[in-house]
Amino acid sequence: MADIEMKMETKPNTDTVTKEERFFGFPPSQFIDQVYNVVDDYFCDAADYLEKHMQRCLTSSSSEVVDDETTRLLTAQTNRLLEIMRKVCDRNFDKFEIYLARNIFNIPEEIDLDEICTSSTQNESTTTKEKIHNIEEEIIAQQKRNEELARRNAQLKWSNQSCENALAELSKQLNQVTQINELVDHQTVERVIRMTPEVRKCSEHYVKYTIFTNS
Repeated sequence: MADIEMKMETKPNTDTVTKEERFFGFPPSQFIDQVYNVVDDYFCDAADYLEKHMQRCLTSSSSEVVDDETTRLLTAQTNRLLEIMRKVCDRNFDKFEIYLARNIFNIPEEIDLDEICTSSTQNESTTTKEKIHNIEEEIIAQQKRNEELARRNAQLKWSNQSCENALAELSKQLNQVTQINELVDHQTVERVIRMTPEVRKCSEHYVKYTIFTNS
């Protein structure tokens, strides 16, 4: 199994590292080292997978357990392949590192980081004040909406109570009518209705009789 470990060591800081670190928020050299280490981990994983695959192929073809000598030979050849890949990677990674240093992590001398930081801080302060002001206005508007909703809710409760009172009164009157209907004989009521003209006529005769008698 591949057992060669090669991690890129952090190079000494240049004159602009402090300035770059202030601007980017991290040491550029540390970023480059992390990229290199990730690539190296991929190489190691690939070499380990290749070695295990070759052991499986030998075992399946011979139907015998691979001896120690063959295992050591496979490990040595895999490590040799890993060294070759690392040499190719180092050559190209040096170009990558130079490109980053010149084009990505290079802060021109005419840039004043203090001025940029001050302007950024002022902008952040202004933005924060505006956000706070907007939040306060939203809170006030929400409070007004809550008050309006509470007022409407009170009106609805009052209307609901009035409807309940009217309904209770109607229910009471309905009960009274029901009780009267239960007490009065329907046939008697119909007889009274039919006798109404005769009763009116008798009443008129009585009034005339009373007037004649008094006169």
